[in-house]
Amino acid sequence: MPLRHVGLQPRRSRVLFSEPQIRALVGYIASLAPGPAIPKPHPERGSVSQGMQLFTDRCAGCHQVVAQGGYVPGAVAPPLDRATPTQIAQAVRIGPWVMPTFSKRAIPDRQLDSIIAYVEYAKHPDDRGGWALGHLGPVPEGIVTWLIAAVVLVAACVVIGERLKRE
Repeated sequence: MPLRHVGLQPRRSRVLFSEPQIRALVGYIASLAPGPAIPKPHPERGSVSQGMQLFTDRCAGCHQVVAQGGYVPGAVAPPLDRATPTQIAQAVRIGPWVMPTFSKRAIPDRQLDSIIAYVEYAKHPDDRGGWALGHLGPVPEGIVTWLIAAVVLVAACVVIGERLKRE
């Protein structure tokens, strides 16, 4: 802040203001006109499995199913790995930049709590099933597994073929 020119997408960067300066800016902006209240999410009340379903249906088109961000026409959807539950709730309700807004009718608070619970889980997923490979998802991870299997299979065929030639 400020952006170099109008039309640039704001990107997360290091904070240039101290906490007292941020509080003063927030206080000044809040004094100009009443705005929406800061949401108070409760992700501990949400369901991670329901949150994954809701996130997949509503958010993954831009942010990917693992909440790592992505590209959409005219913008970049940021990764959510550093977003706090309050920031996620604010983004859903206010819709920063090109993100659409979602009213309490579109996404009730209970569902929003579940979405936030899933995003919090996605920051540090449980990888009991094997390699995470950057948490890219099951398709790329499966492709890597098949490629490794193909290399091992070809190597085994070459070794067996060499041994059969000697006999």
